[in-house]
Amino acid sequence: MILWSASSIGKRVSHLGLLALSVWLLTGTHANGQAPTTPATPTVSAKATIQAAQKRLSALGYQAGAADGVMGAKAVVALKQFQADRSIPVTGQLDRKTIDALNAASLEAEDSGQTWTDRATGLMWTRVDNGSDVSWREARDYCGNLQEGGHSDWRLPTFDEFKGIYDSKVDAQGQWGGSVLIGTDPEKVTMHVKGNLYSTGAEWTSTPGDAAGEMLDFNLHIGRGDSTKINQGFFTNFRVLCVRSSGLKPR
Repeated sequence: MILWSASSIGKRVSHLGLLALSVWLLTGTHANGQAPTTPATPTVSAKATIQAAQKRLSALGYQAGAADGVMGAKAVVALKQFQADRSIPVTGQLDRKTIDALNAASLEAEDSGQTWTDRATGLMWTRVDNGSDVSWREARDYCGNLQEGGHSDWRLPTFDEFKGIYDSKVDAQGQWGGSVLIGTDPEKVTMHVKGNLYSTGAEWTSTPGDAAGEMLDFNLHIGRGDSTKINQGFFTNFRVLCVRSSGLKPR
């Protein structure tokens, strides 16, 4: 399939997946194998997407060189090594299979550390909650100011988003409560949550209740998953897990 025709070099490029990678090829040719009719200088959008690819390759341990948006020899070699390691045809080109593999590899790396991405929804979650008592406003601000996994666009989850990661058939270690202010110790409990996320209390959501000043929480350790309408000012045993869009299309 021709993704970029010879007449479209200077036009706005299309985007694909998390990297929003253009169809500008690392070799300086079009997807149909023909040389461009104008000098092989990437557009602004193409340069940005090449930079994104270089950054992801470097983060995965491939020596792609500086993330300068220039399709140099190091970037080509790194991409070919990545393709070989992933059993993808070694073309040195940013084709669809390579883009999908870069996305998947990057998410796998993130999932092994501070975050987990739910492939069913495309949402990325922090692996652990904040671990201490917070009011709803403090929870909102916590996510808004969070720098985690290289991302800064975290937010409070909705009630429905919590329902998406609750699974009564999944058992994960967690704890309940424990407050320095009132002198209580945390209790080890089983949480029913996907992704082995670690929850230590009732988690605040961004979904409002019926009355003014009420917000819904979500309890991941209750047998069926449960929610309560809580005044925003309450804080004892309330925690926050943060969420963001990974850019991955839901499966």
